[in-house]
Amino acid sequence: MMGVKKTTDFLEKATWALGITMIVLILSSNFAIDRGTSEIEAIGKGTKENPITVKVGDTVLYGKYAGTELKHKGEDYLIMKESDIFAIIS
Repeated sequence: MMGVKKTTDFLEKATWALGITMIVLILSSNFAIDRGTSEIEAIGKGTKENPITVKVGDTVLYGKYAGTELKHKGEDYLIMKESDIFAIIS
């Protein structure tokens, strides 16, 4: 290719190999993780240092093993820390 010099530097080749490996692992893990979505029914108080950023009614995306399942009056709930939430969808 024009303007591209072939390198023989081991460190540079190893860096590129590591970078490509990381990209492949990240992309493949995105397909392997089973994610769920739910609507926020209620939130806790939070603290001054860690205020709650989600609101009741928000739809959130979380990992397969996030939170603790709870059944109350025939309804299924999932109790989790805000740090277990990947994204607020709406």
